Amino acid sequence: MRSDLVTVLIGPTEAAVGVSDARVMRQALLDTIDRAERELIVVGYMIDDDQIVERICSKPASVIVIVHVDKKQTMDWSRAKAAVRNMRKSGAMVKLHDEGSRESLHAKVIVADSKEAIVGSANLTSRGADRNFEVGVRIRGPSVRTLRDAMIENLGGGEDNAE
Repeated sequence: MRSDLVTVLIGPTEAAVGVSDARVMRQALLDTIDRAERELIVVGYMIDDDQIVERICSKPASVIVIVHVDKKQTMDWSRAKAAVRNMRKSGAMVKLHDEGSRESLHAKVIVADSKEAIVGSANLTSRGADRNFEVGVRIRGPSVRTLRDAMIENLGGGEDNAE
């Protein structure tokens, strides 16, 4: 049986520097998004970080991009609403979860091609990527498929529910 490779992620950069074998949260988020060649699933409470949004939007049309965010948090923040518009313009399928379907969507997960995933505490915001003390793990290996399937099963596929 193959095992997973797990890497500890810490942010901000200054917090990660002194921890042996830890990686910086922001760079790991961007690298995982960049590595997706067939399918990218992004689940976040809210997404408003310009660099993260730009990387999601830069995926070619051949990559299926599915994004799930919390409706209330997103619609209450102009930068997050703009991020949703930009991701949709780029071809991403964006699902806004509201309290009618579940309480709030609070997960922070990125899955690239069912091969690599990040799960952690960092919101996909500038504060979450750069300022707050955040921890997470990057997983590479067979467990990523299970995580991917759990996201699709519980959150749905990429049907876009435009606002």
